[in-house]
Amino acid sequence: MGAWGYKPCENDDAGDFFCTLTENGDAVRTIAKTLKNGSEDGQIRAAAHILAIIRKYVADPDLYAKHISKSIQMLKSLANDDEYLNDWDHPADAKRAIQRELRALKRCK
Repeated sequence: MGAWGYKPCENDDAGDFFCTLTENGDAVRTIAKTLKNGSEDGQIRAAAHILAIIRKYVADPDLYAKHISKSIQMLKSLANDDEYLNDWDHPADAKRAIQRELRALKRCK
């Protein structure tokens, strides 16, 4: 994975995810599919990040509840995955970034 930062959208996998997201025009369906299929780790982080952003602007929180719960579960797993974290030059920075992402998602519940 090519990465230029520790944030959820600063890597090649996230770029691929955004291309898919804009190609089919249905962001929520793309996010759900990404989370369900256990896609690349960078795609999962990007999907969770976009979900948190989208959730801020919708009137029906129940519509996204299961996706938010799944995102939290998957990000917790990544935050404790030494193999994933060690792919970064500074694993502790990557872990802190994921922990910030988790806090943002938890505020969406």
